[in-house]
Amino acid sequence: MRIFTFHLLACIFTGASLNIAAAQSTLPKNPQIETILGEISEANLRRSVETLVGFGTRHSLSDTVSAKRGIGAARRWIKGEFDRYAKQAKGRMDVAFDEAIVPPSTRGPHPREIVNVSATLHPASAIDSSRVLIVSAHYDSRASNPLDSLTEAPGADDDASGVAIVLELARVLSTRNVATAIKFVAFAG
Repeated sequence: MRIFTFHLLACIFTGASLNIAAAQSTLPKNPQIETILGEISEANLRRSVETLVGFGTRHSLSDTVSAKRGIGAARRWIKGEFDRYAKQAKGRMDVAFDEAIVPPSTRGPHPREIVNVSATLHPASAIDSSRVLIVSAHYDSRASNPLDSLTEAPGADDDASGVAIVLELARVLSTRNVATAIKFVAFAG
């Protein structure tokens, strides 16, 4: 995992293509990337997972109004974290809710609004404005019954831990000049 992360960061800062085979080989150490890896905080990752778990459930059909429970509280907290990191980026990071109405399905008996949360970090000078790297995870969770939006579904490993990594990378990279745009996304549903 560390070698893959190293290669991903190398692509972010050099504009190179991501090559999984190359990520599995030993790469020369880059002091800038080593510094970034050293700034990733286990305490921040743990705090993010615990905060997301603390919303009880993040089921797509759960409460969207409460400040303390459900998917609505979770997405507002995630956006708040991205907003904090955007301040560090000095105008190079945009944060948004990306909303869509999805039709009824086996996972939802009626049309419902799904809201993704995204933060886009723009390079200080565009090397290739057509490229965007996407770092993502899903922030929703569910109980065994896919329609049960009331039962506790803390989802620490599905996928609060993934969202924690997305948030931590957004935090660490927000202060850096990158070679290509990076879109950090917490997907719902």
